[in-house]
Amino acid sequence: MQKTHPKNIPVLKTGCKAYYDSLRGLVPVVVRSVTRPPGSVGPEFFFQNGTGDSRVRVSAMVSSDAAGYRKGEIFSYDSIKIVPQDAVYCQQHHPRIAAYSVAFDA
Repeated sequence: MQKTHPKNIPVLKTGCKAYYDSLRGLVPVVVRSVTRPPGSVGPEFFFQNGTGDSRVRVSAMVSSDAAGYRKGEIFSYDSIKIVPQDAVYCQQHHPRIAAYSVAFDA
């Protein structure tokens, strides 16, 4: 785990705009909370290296209707499926997810 946040890496944190990576496409959400894995101690930031961590729970609220989800819906998922909007880019007309880090709630 990183002790400090690397520069120019998008951060998934409370209040940020993100996407839920659903089977029907990317759904815009706003992050409500990011929960540290049970029993973990250490740095405030966790760097996602492409494999993700299913122990990090993220609560999010849908910000606009998309892919069968309605604005205002609230759900919780792991940090593998909810990514900051700045980490999403297009390559050959297909969305891709770049590396990003996670900032846990205090």
